[in-house]
Amino acid sequence: MKKLKNICLTIICLTIIIVLAALWGTMFLTDYFRCSSFEEPIFVVQKDIIDESGSGTYQGLGYTVEIEKYNHEVYGKGILSIDMKLFGKRIISAIT
Repeated sequence: MKKLKNICLTIICLTIIIVLAALWGTMFLTDYFRCSSFEEPIFVVQKDIIDESGSGTYQGLGYTVEIEKYNHEVYGKGILSIDMKLFGKRIISAIT
């Protein structure tokens, strides 16, 4: 009986870890593909904002995104450059 409890507890713990890893992967990949196509990431919070256009550093779970934006009179707001780092290593750098 005790062995069955341990097996059930192990299965539950592994299931929780797998679900959390899948959620993190989904959030990361969503932001990754959005950044690589010059769109703002969704699953981040503002860390350091430099100016009123929204340029600055955004923090995700294990990754940071540095975005430089512009505000043009004719063309409106846009993204000038994106730099995404996963655990401190650069994985995306894009400049328009």
